[in-house]
Amino acid sequence: MTALLMGCLVLTNGVNVFAGYASQGGATLSVKTNIADARSKGTYVKTVVNAYRYKAGGSANSLIAMGAKSGTSGVAVYPPSGWYIGKAVSQHTINGVVTTLAAYS
Repeated sequence: MTALLMGCLVLTNGVNVFAGYASQGGATLSVKTNIADARSKGTYVKTVVNAYRYKAGGSANSLIAMGAKSGTSGVAVYPPSGWYIGKAVSQHTINGVVTTLAAYS
């Protein structure tokens, strides 16, 4: 497998990562300061998102876990008022295969 170094992430071949966005196969994760949105395409799907927030006007280096939220083909997580999402990690189970993605806002 080929590994790419992008920012502080080491990625295996086949994972596409852009600022605030990651995808692999039928799994996608989009992260902005006001939403973390994960989508899974396929059969027998389950999507789980763990988002991390920081205080508006504060540092994104001090992230606080918001807890996991799960669903089927799509899950969206919003920060509470006065907070931003700095990072999200998603797990996508598609037809029994698990894919994990991470993205930063």
